[in-house]
Amino acid sequence: MSSGTAYRWDHPGMDFLHLYPTTHKSRPVVNLYKAPPIKRMSGKLLVPSLASQLPLELIHQIFLELDVPSLGQVRRVNLATRHLVESFPVYQLLRQHAPDALRVMHATKCASFFPIHWLFTEFCQPWCRSCGEFGPYLYLPTVTRLCFQCCLFSPDYRVAPVRQVMFHFGISRHQIKSLPVIHNISEEEFPGEGTQRHKFVDVAQAQKLGLRKHGSLETMKQLAKERSTAADDAYRQRRGDLRQGRRTKPVRRRGIPPHPAHNGDADFWRHCGATAFPYWDCETQTLEPGTYCRACTYHWEEKVAEDKFSLKWPIFPAASWKKQPSVKVAYDRAFRATDLPGHFLHCRQVRKRYDFSKRQGPPLDWPWQRSGEDFLVSATGQFQLKK
Repeated sequence: MSSGTAYRWDHPGMDFLHLYPTTHKSRPVVNLYKAPPIKRMSGKLLVPSLASQLPLELIHQIFLELDVPSLGQVRRVNLATRHLVESFPVYQLLRQHAPDALRVMHATKCASFFPIHWLFTEFCQPWCRSCGEFGPYLYLPTVTRLCFQCCLFSPDYRVAPVRQVMFHFGISRHQIKSLPVIHNISEEEFPGEGTQRHKFVDVAQAQKLGLRKHGSLETMKQLAKERSTAADDAYRQRRGDLRQGRRTKPVRRRGIPPHPAHNGDADFWRHCGATAFPYWDCETQTLEPGTYCRACTYHWEEKVAEDKFSLKWPIFPAASWKKQPSVKVAYDRAFRATDLPGHFLHCRQVRKRYDFSKRQGPPLDWPWQRSGEDFLVSATGQFQLKK
């Protein structure tokens, strides 16, 4: 084991995933499902039969099967049910330690798709479901914990606009309702589309739904091709009617949606399907949002990133690489603080003994740069802030 310098990223969701516009960022999570004030009446408050006849353990088991908005509605019944919900440990821990994730799930309107025990299961386990590294992010369409790399590059975790999915996979609007739909809440402009708002679904889930309906990928591709041909034919027909005087309104060509997996913006859409999500250690009763090696960060930002940024990166660089250098993978890797001594023992950048005070300034513009206060991690896993 070895000691070294680490930090925690101050705003991993806001700085990279673009999921916190001002109206949602400043809103306390407790206000999302806030019950109206209780008007105390003279006499005895009527207690609902649920609270009076069932044991508390059974009530909590029922609560585990409810989603967060439903629990919020239970809070609104009266003072007794409010106390029941607020004494529910799962609800308490998530609201206290993962408010940003709850806020994003509420704003993207996907919270009602999942019982709270699904979310709490991911909250209490630290590992990325794809690669096994520590995962500081949550993939919203399936409530799955992911690491930074899998969040942006794994083919199993992609979202796409509903219109694209319906066209290319042959799914009806009624069928798409069976999938968790993510509403985009970003105030940033989308590539070539201004500030339009979109609805997204998971590409893998949508493709499976299309396969169950049509039987094979080849059939789906052929049907999509036929729809494209029919749209072109209809456009030519309208043009002909306009020239021959049978139509007076201008003719507009209806665009064919790009394929969800091959669209130039497909990598960018991933930002709308994930959010930062800390890990709660039930044994030690501590929260771990993800800890990063300062030496790996310094090496990438000060020694490597500027050349990569100016020569090879398009407008959304971190979401566009297909093959990344090992130093970028190390830069993106998050750890539990207790796992860092083992990393420091074998880290090449730690051995270079960088003087972190000698910085050339952030080579990357917002939101690609990271901020966080440094602290020392000892060989035993203890840490203290640097003076």
